[in-house]
Amino acid sequence: MIPRRTQETLEAWIANARPTGSFCAAVIQNDLRLACARADESNHAALFEIVAWMEEYAPEDSWGYRHALETWPRIIAQKRARTI
Repeated sequence: MIPRRTQETLEAWIANARPTGSFCAAVIQNDLRLACARADESNHAALFEIVAWMEEYAPEDSWGYRHALETWPRIIAQKRARTI
């Protein structure tokens, strides 16, 4: 039920900290009010499933708090630096 483009965007965020659009950014920050305001019809209908998917598959540090959009890219960069 999750729109394909939303799923791909969130997967890219988790894997590479790729910037997202405003709806996914609100989901990542766990801002329900903003996510509802920014959701298109298909994302609005799938919001419960989107959050459930994030809860199940997204690493704890990648989402769910206000500063995730700033913190997760640094975490990804540190992981990459350690593997080089």
